[in-house]
Parts: sequence; C-alpha cells; structure tokens
Amino acid sequence: MINWIIHLVFLVVLATVCFKKLNTDLPLILFALTLILKLTAGLILGWIFTSYYQSGDTLVFFEKSKILAKLPILEYLKVIFSSSTYEVSAEPRVLFFTKFLSFFVRITSGSYWISSLYLSFISFCAAWYSVHVLKNIYPSILTISMVSFLLIPTVVFWSSGILKDSLAFSALAFLVSIVLKVYHKKRTSFFEMLLFIMGIFILLKMKHYLLISFLLLVGLLSFCALFKQSSLNYRLLGIGIFVVAVITTQFIHPSLKFNRLVHTLYKNNQTIKTKTDPQNRLSIDIESPEILSLLNEVPEAIHIGLFRPSLFDKTSIWGWFHRIENTILAFLFSFSLLLYLKYHPKLDLSLVISSMITMLILATILSLSTPNFGTLVRYKNAFLPYFFLLCSVLPYKFLTTKEI
Repeated sequence: MINWIIHLVFLVVLATVCFKKLNTDLPLILFALTLILKLTAGLILGWIFTSYYQSGDTLVFFEKSKILAKLPILEYLKVIFSSSTYEVSAEPRVLFFTKFLSFFVRITSGSYWISSLYLSFISFCAAWYSVHVLKNIYPSILTISMVSFLLIPTVVFWSSGILKDSLAFSALAFLVSIVLKVYHKKRTSFFEMLLFIMGIFILLKMKHYLLISFLLLVGLLSFCALFKQSSLNYRLLGIGIFVVAVITTQFIHPSLKFNRLVHTLYKNNQTIKTKTDPQNRLSIDIESPEILSLLNEVPEAIHIGLFRPSLFDKTSIWGWFHRIENTILAFLFSFSLLLYLKYHPKLDLSLVISSMITMLILATILSLSTPNFGTLVRYKNAFLPYFFLLCSVLPYKFLTTKEI
C-alpha cells in the first residue's frame, strides 16, 4: 500500500508539471479526466491479458523486465547500457523495450500495475503535447484534436500499459508534433530537440517501419512545400531532401530495403496467416514473393488498413469498439471528400498530400504483413489519431460554422 501511495503522489506531481508546462487553455478537470482514462486503459489492458487471455506480450515483457530489475545495481547498469542488437539477442526490439521497462519495474518493487501506470502516463503526455502543438497552430480545431488523441477508444487503449506500442506511439507523437512546429516556423526548445533525438532512437530500436514512415513524411512534406516555390533553388532543395529521406530509409533495417521488401511482406503475411485461426484471417493472401502477387492484394489492403474492421465484420466482443470507430471514420472520409469536391476549400495541400500518402503507404504495408484484425488494429493505432483528425476537419467546420 505504501508503494502505491508513494508512486501515485509522484504521478500527481508529474501530472501537475505537465499541465502547467503544456497549458492548452483546456480546463484542469478535462486534463485530469483524460489522464485517468488513459491510466485506467492501461490497467484494463493488463487485467484482460492476465485474467481473460492469461498470456500475451505484455506479460512476457514484464517477466523479462523483472529478471533484469533483480540484478545487482552495477550489473544492472552494465546490462542496461549494453548493445541491443541481433548480435546479442534474437529479439533485439524486445530486449530494448524490456530494458526500458525494467527501470520502472525496479523503482516500483516489481509491480506490474504501477509500472503500467508510468508507461500510460508517458503516452498520455505525448498525446497531450500533440494537442498542445495543434492548438497553437490550428486553434479552430482544438476540439477534434483533443478527441482524436485523447478520447478515441482504440487510440487510448492500444497506446496504454505495458506494450511496445505505448512507447512507439509516444515517440512518433513527439516527432510529428515537432516537425509540425518546424514546418510552421514555430520556435522549438532544447528539450524538444532532445525529445526529437530520443524519438528517433526509440523508433530505430523498436519500430523500424514507423521510423521509415516518419522519414517519408518529412521527405514528402519538404518536397511538396519547397517544390511549389518559384525559385529553382528551393525546388532543387525539396527534391534533395526527399531523395536523402528515401535513401536514409534503406539503412534502417535490411529486411525493409526495396530489394527485400516484397519478400519480407510475403514472409510476414504467410507466417501470421498460419498462426491465425481460419475464421479470424483476413482475405489478404500474398501467394508468392513476387511483385505482381503483392500488387494484386494492394487495393484490398488499402481498404482494410484504413477502414476495417467495420460494422459488417465479425470480431470478438472487444472488436466492437474498432468496428464502430472505423465505420465513423469511413463516413467522415466520404463526407470530407464530398465537401472538398463541392466547395473547394483552401487547404494546406503540402501537409494534406504528404500526410495522406504516408498514412496510405503505412496502412497498406500493415495490412499486407498482418492479415488478422487482432494484430492490425494494434499496429494501425500509430497513425489512427492523425487519420481521424484529417478526416474530421472539414465536417467539423461545416457542421459547426457552415463555413469551410
């Protein structure tokens, strides 16, 4: 009990600091309620896996972290600061995450539940920071920014608790927010630059495809923004940044290089397919490691990656949240498209186009490589708040002000 009291008080102090530093003009009660929602989601996730499934990655990560946390301090520090690569582990991403998690396991005296609260809190801070940045840049859409990052059930749930996705979501949220600030020529602090470097490092160690997607976003955004300038030098700079970004993606992971990507997607598709019950499999089946076989599945992969599972799909009881959300998302996307075609509103096309292309690529690759809803909804959570936000802007403005 004393352990719980100490850490809850500490979390309250951290939350107070976070609220004061990232004041978005939203009331304290809203901050507190969304924080409690986030912390509760992490605890519910733990309860589901410990009581309902009685297995899962979250429990494996915790047990491995407990082993590290019990090491003598000098030996522990030596392990923590050692390399996390394929040379020392068959699962370097898991090793890196368990090292990160072991710090919280150690300071909480081996408590799964309090450690879960800390990871959920980090994820919440990243989401609140995103809302803070969006509020400063686009104050008129504060409400939907808040809903997209703090209230969408799938986003809240799958970025909470003891999962790699919680840390990856946080890293990507910080990275995208900082890029938005730079894009809009807002001042960035030393601490934000430190967060940027940490975010790159975390994705490099844990989620290679998210880092590649982020680099593509930066490259596309730079290209679109600079290429529309009349100056030849700006256009050449935009092309140069895009080329550098694309080339850089080829050094992140050998399996994700252009010449191996098709084979990697085929292998992952077949591996997950064989491990999934027939009734839970998606219709995506890459029959051979050939480019034509993969391209045949792309249209279906785009639809699944962006808008499924929907109300027309069969899932477990937990899947109803995803089904309702994706149905709403499909409606918002269609509504936005109709509004754009009818009214031709002025948009930041550089940002919209680069964002949509990046999310389209990410959604397609995730669907091709993970042909079951259980895994897919967890992975697509990384871009889901951004997609919700993008699809909600025009409908929100039209319904609230009749002007877009």
